[in-house]
Amino acid sequence: MREQIRLSSGQMDLAERVGILRHGENVKAGRYDRITGETSAAGSIGERVHILGAQAEYAVSLFFGVGWSGMFFEDAEWRRRRREIVDVGPFEVRSTSSRTRGLTIYPKDNVRLPYVLVRTYDRPVYYIAGWAYGSCGIHRQFMRGGSSFVIPVERLEPTQSLRRILAGAEPGGRDPKIQHGLYE
Repeated sequence: MREQIRLSSGQMDLAERVGILRHGENVKAGRYDRITGETSAAGSIGERVHILGAQAEYAVSLFFGVGWSGMFFEDAEWRRRRREIVDVGPFEVRSTSSRTRGLTIYPKDNVRLPYVLVRTYDRPVYYIAGWAYGSCGIHRQFMRGGSSFVIPVERLEPTQSLRRILAGAEPGGRDPKIQHGLYE
């Protein structure tokens, strides 16, 4: 079953502003854009990724009825708290504008969290393609380019089972003893 949600223009604009603010913090901090490998700049591909990511988070929030703060932090605060911050409720959200790309997991990700894949290719409609715990993706068979893992969509769990996590029937969410990826 294909799960989807349509954002209104106002909802898209709100999330776009959050993405721009987040990207602005990267620019101020002089961080490199992980897509282009260049220093982040306003109007860059990195800014677009932040916008699409914020819109995907908001879509997941609305789809599951979970609050979304759209929070972002100045660089020092982000570095101090980045391991405790979760995108939406108990979920980390990953977005892709591709119709076929799977769920990307990075070596330093918290492997105990559920990661939700959202496809953004047909905005304002967002497709929630499935999910997996980070631990399911940190395997050599999913390694892509040495810096990330990509779980194929056909290996993801169905979206409906995320409701059980929200209801507390399955483990998920924040854990005070955070375990990170195998390659950290």
